[in-house]
Amino acid sequence: MIVGKRLQALDKKGMLSEVVEALDLQSVMEREVGHLSGGELQRFVIAITCIQNADIFMFDEPSSYLDVK
Repeated sequence: MIVGKRLQALDKKGMLSEVVEALDLQSVMEREVGHLSGGELQRFVIAITCIQNADIFMFDEPSSYLDVK
């Protein structure tokens, strides 16, 4: 599964570009999800959550595995 295609398919709020920029995912949009590092994968999952419709979002230790940056 390609990161960008998955995110586009789930973008219910029409804010994919903002989320991709905020989470610095531009460089991984054409990569397979299975080839992401731990930090990239964590940011990808956060992006998936943020672009979906929900009344409440809960993040349990969202900074685990993220790069120092």
